[in-house]
Amino acid sequence: MANLQPLYDVKERLEHAAIAGTGLLGEDFRLSRAEESLAPLAKASPVFARISGELAGLRTAPPEERSRRLLDILSLVNAVAYTQGATGAEGPLCPLPVGGSAYRPAAYSQLHPLQEALAGTGGGRMALIQSAREAHPELFADLRVLPALIAGLGESYAELADLHFDILRSQGPAVIPRLKEGFDPAGKRDMARRAALIDALGGAAENDFYLSQLPRSRRLVRAALLYALRHHSANGPKLVALCRSERGDNRAAAHWALARSEAPEALDYWRSMEDKDALLGYMRLSSSGTATAVTAELFHEALDRLAQDPALPLTQALWERIDRLRLALEGKSGPAVCGCYQQAAALGTALDRPMEGRDKLGKSKPFAFVCVPYSDIFHGFPFSQMMPLTLNNALLLSPAPDLLALAEELFARYGGLWIVPYLTAALLTKSSQEAGALAETYRQDLCRQDGQGRTALYALLVQLNWVEKRGQYAFLHPVRDPAPTGGICPPACRPLAGPLAPVWSGLLMEAGEDRCLQYLLDPADPAMREKLGTYFYRQAVSGGKLPLSSYFDLLRACGWTKWTGLLPQWVRQSGELRYYTVMTILRELPLSDREKAAELRRLDQIAREHLVRGRTGQRLRLDWPEALVKRQLESWEGTV
Repeated sequence: MANLQPLYDVKERLEHAAIAGTGLLGEDFRLSRAEESLAPLAKASPVFARISGELAGLRTAPPEERSRRLLDILSLVNAVAYTQGATGAEGPLCPLPVGGSAYRPAAYSQLHPLQEALAGTGGGRMALIQSAREAHPELFADLRVLPALIAGLGESYAELADLHFDILRSQGPAVIPRLKEGFDPAGKRDMARRAALIDALGGAAENDFYLSQLPRSRRLVRAALLYALRHHSANGPKLVALCRSERGDNRAAAHWALARSEAPEALDYWRSMEDKDALLGYMRLSSSGTATAVTAELFHEALDRLAQDPALPLTQALWERIDRLRLALEGKSGPAVCGCYQQAAALGTALDRPMEGRDKLGKSKPFAFVCVPYSDIFHGFPFSQMMPLTLNNALLLSPAPDLLALAEELFARYGGLWIVPYLTAALLTKSSQEAGALAETYRQDLCRQDGQGRTALYALLVQLNWVEKRGQYAFLHPVRDPAPTGGICPPACRPLAGPLAPVWSGLLMEAGEDRCLQYLLDPADPAMREKLGTYFYRQAVSGGKLPLSSYFDLLRACGWTKWTGLLPQWVRQSGELRYYTVMTILRELPLSDREKAAELRRLDQIAREHLVRGRTGQRLRLDWPEALVKRQLESWEGTV
């Protein structure tokens, strides 16, 4: 390749002349030297010969023509220089790493903040990463982003590390080769999360990797690798041996793995285990045949004792055993499990009484359970009400045909809260018309004002959501692997068999269950938007169960347009007027500044009257800085 430095020297001197002026061209000795150096190139190529000729003409041109000729030759030199550009790097070419990453066209403004958030420290990064994921999920597979995402598995902030884990898992098995690069089985938490990710994405296909890394593994990484052995039944003998030889958390990980394994050796091991309560903990959310058989055996054993001796004291130890059994039933199906629910239903209310003994205040403690841990409404349920809701959770985790049929059978025989799994099964399997007809049939049971009626409707629909990405209604049941090394899991998504009949939202309105209704809005359904918009407006004005700001968010989602007078009505009903609360809402309302000013004047008038009585009969509770109100009015009315 020819030496092009003379061309670049000419380009530099011409740019200098364009800035300094053409009057000094005749005295620019550097330009003369560059022109002389260009001569060999001019002999070799016509385009360089033309540049050399133009340079000679520029130097001899009359002063009034020099500016035009300078621009002409500078344009020619720039064009030639740009065509001679090249890129490269020293050393041999190497292929990109296999798996999971590729170049994604992205603007610097998109890529750079994401790279900084992934590789940086301090607060605020999680929100930026989440926003980038929603707007541009494809960026996380970019070869400039993926390594930082993997490195972020070692974040000390657990929620941020979990977010990295979830993003990587969403990319599928293609990222496994990148996760294996530099894997250290004796490493720390980041390597343990890598092992858990390979487990979640590769399953049994990566069994050789787990076994190869196990001998050198330590601490958290070893626990993750032990738990990954559950996928392959051939690991059964090794897992049984590890359950006996390991200690501490690693021993627990081996037990969690064995409980989820279909290895034939597992059943004899569990039956020989003396600590049955600890055994039951390992059975949670395991659908293996061994776990199902062991759980059913212990459930029947516990309830047989109670049936044979109705006066058997209900102790704390017995409560703990039944609670573990109840939790262990979820995620399992089959004749043995159906028999457990049938036996529990037949027992009826025999266990709906206080425990033996009293608390520190001398009060008896009810023999009651928490049926849905994430909701405060399901605390303190007796056994007879706890079991129907346990079956409902089991249906949402795994709607097996035998469990669906069982739900109908138990409701037909026992009624009561067994209506919850029965109607859940109907929504999952029947058409919109059939499920809607059942809701009409049992309207009275679902809308009773006593505790059981309210519980039935709420328990049935609290996990029902409009899922925008799927374009359908579905139950979203939260799931978290109980094994400490299991990692986070996406919620179980169980779509309805057909569209949601209007009767269901009508029932929730009748019962005032706004906590359920807020997740049922389909923004693309005009009839639903109008129906819920009218309802949420009425609830906002009268003071419903949700915060006022939530009602305004819901009304905006419904496309609501009748905003005038809403805030003053709410203030008169609630008896509370707080400046920062109403201003936060007013600023976000789709009103003109004049309309917002009119609303604020109405509120100011209420504050001045100071005579409004709320629902409690008390005088208006005020937090109303007049100076700030006056300044905001002036701003909105344009009088500043």
